[in-house]
Amino acid sequence: MLIHLPSQVRKIVDSFLKHVVDPGFVYDTEYLTHTFFDRVRPSARSKVVEAAAKFAVLTLGDTAIKIKPEAFADRMAKCLRSFAERDADLVKKAVVRSGYGCKG
Repeated sequence: MLIHLPSQVRKIVDSFLKHVVDPGFVYDTEYLTHTFFDRVRPSARSKVVEAAAKFAVLTLGDTAIKIKPEAFADRMAKCLRSFAERDADLVKKAVVRSGYGCKG
């Protein structure tokens, strides 16, 4: 039985991006994985991981992001490491799809 209804995919991805870009961002693997990985539907989980992979390798730009792209990419790379602890295969596939991962 679900305690909380799963949020829509877009809402989860937007919330994740806002959290990571926040000037007060503190890397907390438990919070990240609990909030944006464990408690969301598999489709939303995949989209969060894909967004993290694309931003981690600087393949996406967004004018709403008010921190340096390199700093944002570093934060996203940390998030990917946290997500990989839960599902390494999902993260590997997202990195490959981002265009910078090795296929193998």
